[in-house]
Amino acid sequence: MTTALGESPRSAAETPRDGWDGREGRPQPRGLRRGGHRPGAAAARHRRPPLGAGRGAARRADRPGLGPADGGGRRPGHRRGRDAVPRRHRRPRTRGALCDRGRRGGAGAAGRGRPGRGGRLGGNGGDPVTPVRQPATAPVRGELADLADEQREFGALVRSLTDADWARDSAADGWTVADQVSHLADTEEVARDTLTGGPRAFAEAVPAYPTAEDFTAAGCRRGDGLSPGDLTAWWDKAGTETRRLLAARAPGDRVAWGFGMTTEVFATARLMEHWAHGLDIRDALGLPVAETPRLRHIAALGHATLRYALGRARVRPPADRSLRLELTAYDGTGHTVGPDDATDVLHGPLLAWCRVATRRTRGSATGELTAEGELAELALLHARAYL
Repeated sequence: MTTALGESPRSAAETPRDGWDGREGRPQPRGLRRGGHRPGAAAARHRRPPLGAGRGAARRADRPGLGPADGGGRRPGHRRGRDAVPRRHRRPRTRGALCDRGRRGGAGAAGRGRPGRGGRLGGNGGDPVTPVRQPATAPVRGELADLADEQREFGALVRSLTDADWARDSAADGWTVADQVSHLADTEEVARDTLTGGPRAFAEAVPAYPTAEDFTAAGCRRGDGLSPGDLTAWWDKAGTETRRLLAARAPGDRVAWGFGMTTEVFATARLMEHWAHGLDIRDALGLPVAETPRLRHIAALGHATLRYALGRARVRPPADRSLRLELTAYDGTGHTVGPDDATDVLHGPLLAWCRVATRRTRGSATGELTAEGELAELALLHARAYL
């Protein structure tokens, strides 16, 4: 699950801190133009952080097994469909907890592994994304409006696919197009229960599995046997409910997702999820990737989560360094993230940085960015806007 982990009062790039936990990093991408020091001496190993708020901690990713779907102790059944968890499945061998997909190319490739295959896929279709009416007392927040737009675009994408497209491999190794949609539908339901205190809230659902990868794989398998139309309708309904709940909350209300975040940041995290998984589909099918103003949210999220990303890669941030992003959209519009007096600067296309921040590099995405300074180089290697 392409989901962000939560924010801190100050950006990681602005206030680098030692001692953050993490996991192994990824190989250095080719084509990186350096403007500062080499980051090799900065690596350090620490204990891993907890996966999410509430009970349970992140287990070792190499432990096998599959836990119950709802944490209630029920054994996996044999039924297909969104409410069934199969007895056996092939766990995707990914490095990320929820969304790191083992890309075919670029930094972060973690090998192959399919989260299982289900029944045949039938006809396409489904209703369009259902609009949510905000209560008169709630402010209209830009993040929530942009989330609705991103989901509407994702819905148009999947409805344009043929039946054969749904069964094809996506750009994430081991994941079909249907897996991508099922994963988003499942995590939208987890988001709903997190906002309402339901049985599948994040703090309850994820620790019920031996690893976060098992949780993710089980969500993909919930879509086995569903037609593209049914999968689309499931995703649409779940996303609509999440947006309705977010619209009723104050912008600063906390959401117990990952390390915790505000309502507005959570809306941005869900936007990032849909953009990243839509990118997996577009890249696999050779479809164009349109650049929208919504990418500015993903760019900022990748900057704000840099400290977490470095900790996960077991890299100690260099002392007294800060980062500013100077990005340019296709239309020439500039986007700046970070302090004006930052010690390090990362230059390049807005789309290229968003690909790096979601670990979906393709072609020369990393080579299009220029890093000036050690922290900027580390950002290119280890940026990660999700758990």
